[in-house]
Amino acid sequence: MHDSQYSVTVGPTDTDSYNIVHHPMYLVWCEAAIYQYLLANPETFPVTEYEIRHFSCKFQSPARLHDRLNAVVVCAAQRQDEPTQFRVQLSNAETGAVVVNAKFELVFP
Repeated sequence: MHDSQYSVTVGPTDTDSYNIVHHPMYLVWCEAAIYQYLLANPETFPVTEYEIRHFSCKFQSPARLHDRLNAVVVCAAQRQDEPTQFRVQLSNAETGAVVVNAKFELVFP
């Protein structure tokens, strides 16, 4: 499988009045990173339609306005007739600090 690069810069609509990222944005960015991974691996994932069966994450450190975040996506397990597991790690591009570790289970039609 091919690696997929995904990065995002935190904007004003992503944060609260203290310039700290709203928690739901991490889900959005992690899912976008997985989608980019699927597009980069069409031989393994010929369809990009899916359902999120399960999502969990552990917050490590807050991201703030204007931070640039990099995502690393790993396809952890893929078995016939079972949800496909992905792990996503978001980290601060400048400091390397881990922001979020997330796990997803996706079901493909």
